[in-house]
Amino acid sequence: MRIVHVASRLAAAAAFAPALQALAAAQAKANSGRVLVVASAATSMQTRAGDAELRTFPGERPRWFGRSRALRQYLVNCPLELIHAHCPGERGLHYAHLAAQRHGAPLVVSPGLVFGLGAGERLRLRCTFSRFLIHPQALETAAGWHAASAEEASAIRACGFRQPICIAPPGLPAPSAAELAQARTWWHGRHPLLAERPVALCLAGGRGLNRLRELIALWGDSFTSDWILLVVGPAGARATRQLTAHAARHRAADRVLVAAADEAPPPYAVARLLLGVDRESAPLATVATALATGLPALVADDAPWSRLEPDGAGWCVPWKNFGPALRHALELGPDRLAALGRTAQELARREFDWTHSAETLLAFYRNLRR
Repeated sequence: MRIVHVASRLAAAAAFAPALQALAAAQAKANSGRVLVVASAATSMQTRAGDAELRTFPGERPRWFGRSRALRQYLVNCPLELIHAHCPGERGLHYAHLAAQRHGAPLVVSPGLVFGLGAGERLRLRCTFSRFLIHPQALETAAGWHAASAEEASAIRACGFRQPICIAPPGLPAPSAAELAQARTWWHGRHPLLAERPVALCLAGGRGLNRLRELIALWGDSFTSDWILLVVGPAGARATRQLTAHAARHRAADRVLVAAADEAPPPYAVARLLLGVDRESAPLATVATALATGLPALVADDAPWSRLEPDGAGWCVPWKNFGPALRHALELGPDRLAALGRTAQELARREFDWTHSAETLLAFYRNLRR
């Protein structure tokens, strides 16, 4: 099967998303056929990544529009049997739509910026504007959709689309034992307290501190005397100081450690439990990596992780229930948390693997072509 992926416009010719490159390479290997990834960029480029071919075509102004007559012409004349577009809101999806019509090939659309969660409100806004001005009829006539999670699939349905949806999450390599040992040594050396007590980890997002403040308040009110809450990554020294002061006001200064990410290695190795308070702190990549490391996760339900509890890898609860769920998780004890962590590792190995995602999508493609 000759498959073409249309990526979002690139700021630089060599800036293809690693996730899309990995998917294309896995599909080429599983399909024993040509998989091509194309995009508009400032300059033309042609190279290979694994078993996939990567090509860029010169874009035109306005750059944000993703306009490229060279890309349009190439897709219309390129022999293909299926086209998968990762560029809603850009002209590239219009070109993919025209190529699919020309070749009688199915068009599959990914709504996120390559495996990002397509929130219903955001997706609706993007679709309303783009369906008429940027890629008319492309979404309505697409043969199918690719979602990275059940939540993303629900967002697609909420926008009124009824085409088949394939849920195939990204592949994420598990950290090696050597990488985990190195990270553990670094964190224990920098903060010896982390080696003495069990640690719950929260990786802060780039925007907003309100949920982190609420988490710290919950932590101060919980029976967590033997645990440490490690918050890593609030943007800037000022945010770090603010959260540290907030912990002191809630009588949790000895139970909360706020650390800037800087150039520190990922802190998964020092923790027993991952906490995600919103979509910023619990994206697919962060939680999947934690699961692969052996950490069960407790996340708020505005993150894309409703499957955690059914799969026995943690909990996904409404924010109003986060406090009781947190107390329950902390009271389970190390053996029960370790058992959940082993289940989480198995889930990550089974689901968050490029070979699995590639094969799932290839089967979906074949069904669309029947």
